Amino acid sequence: RKDWEKITSNVQVFVDKRGPLRFLCRSKIFWAAVRSSKGIVYVRETIPLLYLKIRKQPSLVLEIQSLQSRELRNRSKLKWVLYLLAEKYWIKNFCSYIFVSNELRTILNMGVYRQVSYVISNGIKVSNFEPLSNVNVQLAPNYFFIGSLDQHWQGTEQLFDLARELPNSIFHIVGKGAPTEECPSNVVCHGELT
Repeated sequence: RKDWEKITSNVQVFVDKRGPLRFLCRSKIFWAAVRSSKGIVYVRETIPLLYLKIRKQPSLVLEIQSLQSRELRNRSKLKWVLYLLAEKYWIKNFCSYIFVSNELRTILNMGVYRQVSYVISNGIKVSNFEPLSNVNVQLAPNYFFIGSLDQHWQGTEQLFDLARELPNSIFHIVGKGAPTEECPSNVVCHGELT
C-alpha cells in the first residue's frame, strides 16, 4: 500500500481470495472501480461479476485472452454452467472489447461479442528486430513453449512447423492438454509441471 501511496493518496487495496470468496472479492473490486471512475474501466475477462445494469459512465472495456467458456468447461462443470447463464448479460454491459489475437476475435465475433472490438496482441512484431548474425544454428538450441496444447489459438501448429524446419533443435512443451496433431520427433511434451 505504501508504494501506491507514493503515486496517489487515494488508494484502496483489495486482496484476492481463493475459492468462492474470490468471486465476491473481484466483484467488490469491480464495483469500487465503477463507482470511482468517470472514464474507462478496463476489465480482464473472468467469471461474470455480480452487478446490476450500471449507469452509462464509466465506459466498460473487456479484455479477452482466451475462450473462457471452453476453459471453464474443461476445469469445472459448475463454473461453466454459471458462466453460460451469465455470459450474455455480462457481455452486453461493455462498450468495446480488446482481444489478444485475431483468432480469438474471429471466433468470438460470431457469438455475443458484437460491439466494437480491437486486437492488441500480447506478442511482438518480429520485423522490429534485426536477425542475429553470429548465431550458430548447428549447435541445436533448445526452445521452450509454455501453454495449453489443446487451445489452438496459442499457435502450437506454427511451433510444430518451426520444429520441422529446425530438425537439429529440440522443442520442449510444458502445459496441459494433448497436441491437436502429431508432434515432430524433435518435440518433447512434458505435460503439466508443478
